[in-house]
Amino acid sequence: MNFYKLNKTFFRRAFESKNPNQSDYNKFMSVNLPTARVALTKNDYALGGCVLDGWRVSEGSLRGITDSYKAGALKSVIECTLTGSLAAKTIGELSTDLLAANSFLLEGDQITYVYWRQFVTVDRVPRFYTEYFEITLDKSSTVKISSLPNNDIVYAEDGFLMGEMDYEGALAAFVLTRQSKGSLQVSTETAILNSDVYLKQWTGEDAEKKAIASYGVDDTAMLEPGSAAQPALKPAPKMVYITASATPIEGGSVHVYKTGGLDTSENAIEVPVGTSVHVEAIPNEGYRFEKWTDGNTTDEYDFIAEKSVGLLAKFVANQ
Repeated sequence: MNFYKLNKTFFRRAFESKNPNQSDYNKFMSVNLPTARVALTKNDYALGGCVLDGWRVSEGSLRGITDSYKAGALKSVIECTLTGSLAAKTIGELSTDLLAANSFLLEGDQITYVYWRQFVTVDRVPRFYTEYFEITLDKSSTVKISSLPNNDIVYAEDGFLMGEMDYEGALAAFVLTRQSKGSLQVSTETAILNSDVYLKQWTGEDAEKKAIASYGVDDTAMLEPGSAAQPALKPAPKMVYITASATPIEGGSVHVYKTGGLDTSENAIEVPVGTSVHVEAIPNEGYRFEKWTDGNTTDEYDFIAEKSVGLLAKFVANQ
């Protein structure tokens, strides 16, 4: 879950095949949870800990372009006749080369290389940071590749486009995206992990036992009728309703759920008074979020539910 949270912007466009009523989070979890094997303690999770693994990071109708890892580099299936660093080339020069060598590529396609580097903090919390390199194929562009962010992590070698991956325990993938008839097409990619040096520390039976113990185990004996230890009846908590909606409806979508809980793509929940609630406004293509009716201009935030309230997210069309 922490991996999704820290890459949320990326995953908003990564799953072409998701159901219109399914959130990006639920789609990410549905394709990756069956193979999940990392076990974090309660403290590690609360501190944003995350151990990288070979997850499905995009899914769509375009062919996959991530190939294999070898000797500190991730190889793509994209053929390239250039050699070495691409920094001195222009976007136009690289685009011309890639389009000539690869019939499945079209001008206007975007190639993204995503590189996640694992590390462990001094207090043994597993963390990571992310680097992205993106290029939109445009044969007429005179922009130098050296001006693009993280241009040093992609290069050409042995006739293919490559991604630097010499950091032990790193995860990476190439992703291809294309605008077609007003919709976004995405390649299906499973990220490749180049070493289990970190993964093996947070997987297996011992890691699972440690994680379970950190959340506490209920070992209270069953109570017999009339026992002095039987708890008194507690009054039901006062419940309130939190709703959220968008205006105009076609401008975007809104989500509301308990802070730290799962995003179920609902726009109304019932919670006890004092519950922390998270609301989020997500604009559709061609729109941008402006503000909530309570005056808040942050597209997502948390607040304590003290009474029933209806929030309205205002979207405006891009000019």
